[in-house]
Amino acid sequence: MLLLISPYLHIADILGYRTYAEVKGMLPTWKSYLFPSNTSVLWSFLNENFKPAEAFWLHYNFIGMIPTIALVSIPFLWIYWKVKKIKPSTLLLSMSISIFIIFIFYFKFDNGDSLYKYLFHLPGMRSIRVMNRYLHVVLFLILILMSTFLLKLPKKWIPVILLLVILDNSFYSENIYRQEKKVITERRESTIKWVVENRKEKDVAFAIINPNEPFFMTHIDAMLTALELKFPTLNGYTSHGPVEHSEFFQEDNIEGLEKWLKFNHIPKDSVLILYRD
Repeated sequence: MLLLISPYLHIADILGYRTYAEVKGMLPTWKSYLFPSNTSVLWSFLNENFKPAEAFWLHYNFIGMIPTIALVSIPFLWIYWKVKKIKPSTLLLSMSISIFIIFIFYFKFDNGDSLYKYLFHLPGMRSIRVMNRYLHVVLFLILILMSTFLLKLPKKWIPVILLLVILDNSFYSENIYRQEKKVITERRESTIKWVVENRKEKDVAFAIINPNEPFFMTHIDAMLTALELKFPTLNGYTSHGPVEHSEFFQEDNIEGLEKWLKFNHIPKDSVLILYRD
């Protein structure tokens, strides 16, 4: 576990540790499990009905209706095994218990209580900010558990199940930010060339300003260019950064950049500033 937690401990030494009050709002409630992306074909109508008021982008816990039903059915599965006097395999039993334990410790009740407050005091846990990443582990175990049951069904049901799975996971791709790899490569190569052609010996760093496109695209282009050229950039894209960088981060404008330069005592004339019209 130390190997897994060490990157979190490293960044916590730089940015500081979280308080329970900070992470409490990111813990999922039952509504989080019914909050899908608005790109979903079948379930997009649930988006507005179950949208959290606080940090909604960290509550997309809807994993599809089929896995969700499987998740809430686990206690009933135990009852079924008990009533029918079925002795499940050690693997099935351990997976079902693991799923339930992870789910219950990361669950927040409507009154705000959560068992996570006990996990929070374990070494390294105070360095973790985004809570719903635990769901990757839960979903992985659920899919294994479901597959063991599907293998026992008659083959004639496989086409029906496959259709249901496809419908359950279908989404409208036009509602998603996406670009072809060719376009991304061309953007990177163009940006690298742009910086190289304009770079002067006195420049200690560069910044790209482009108010005409989503800010994250400009920031990521600049970061990839900085990696390629080993030339520092003032652009940056992250889920958590210095407050003083926020205006330049969100607006990608000269006003935000100048404030960031002033805060760091960096002369403006030592920075290569590139504008895209």
